[in-house]
Amino acid sequence: MGNLAAAGRHCELVASVPSASQLRTYTLDGGIATGGLWTPDKAGEPQAGTAALRAGATGPVSFLCVPVGEGIRQGIDLDEDLFRNGDDCNAADPGAWAAPVEVTNLSVSSATPTHLGWDEQATLSGPGVGYEVVGGSLLALRFSGLASATSCLSGSLTANAFDDPQAAPPVGDGYYYLTRARNSCADGGFGPGRGALAALACSP
Repeated sequence: MGNLAAAGRHCELVASVPSASQLRTYTLDGGIATGGLWTPDKAGEPQAGTAALRAGATGPVSFLCVPVGEGIRQGIDLDEDLFRNGDDCNAADPGAWAAPVEVTNLSVSSATPTHLGWDEQATLSGPGVGYEVVGGSLLALRFSGLASATSCLSGSLTANAFDDPQAAPPVGDGYYYLTRARNSCADGGFGPGRGALAALACSP
């Protein structure tokens, strides 16, 4: 028997079920007296019987008996980050479970070096989120436009802060800054109207 609810199980049974939008996975966990219930790979969905799995499938349903202790991982949480496969933006990366969004509350100090800070996103998207800081001269921005004036200042920051080592700008000029959050799922972008910077790649 491959049911997680059975203490004497010799393996643990998982199922792969094709649906109209994605491949769903399940772990057999409960309902022994009724033939078994399957726990789905999306939180909040109820368990289902084998007949229901087959009825909702758009193709062949595959069953696999995996070693004891592997049922949860191979059935509903591949990267073991406590976010189920169907809810996880990258089920193979424990550092990412949701795509980052546009950075908020960017602050810039007037001290030397200039200190930048912004809201962290690791809590919502996963500990693998990184940040990029780009910017340039305000005079160059005025005369050359955003794409030409902007360059990378730092890439793959793990903290939501950055100290700009540049010297103070010349009299009559200034610096501007933009930040972007990224992980293995996506990047949050630099904000509306800044699509010209989407392809800008910052090295670590």
